[in-house]
Amino acid sequence: MKYETGLVQRIKAIFDPSLELQEKEMFGGYCFLHNRHMCIGVIGNSLLARIGPEHYTKSLAKNYVKQFDFVGRPMADVVCVEAELIESDEELKHWLDMSFAFVESLPAKVSPSEKVA
Repeated sequence: MKYETGLVQRIKAIFDPSLELQEKEMFGGYCFLHNRHMCIGVIGNSLLARIGPEHYTKSLAKNYVKQFDFVGRPMADVVCVEAELIESDEELKHWLDMSFAFVESLPAKVSPSEKVA
């Protein structure tokens, strides 16, 4: 699946440039990672937001928000936000901030080169 490059550029413009984010094609789209954890992604013209279990159920009650179901297995802390709900940069920033706050609370993953056998 292709992703909307305009949405990727909007995300890059909103995120603080001093944040250490990695960018990677994942899930057939484009994702931003922090400390090796997926934070935000773009699939088609929709936003994947890793918001954590605390905000998950409440977010699913909103129009234009649905479960992110990758190969038949919904992820319990990631929602798919349709384009209609992120038309303004303020709306988009709300989801980015919520996602970054959740991912920032997770322990950093060890890179494969740092793992000890």
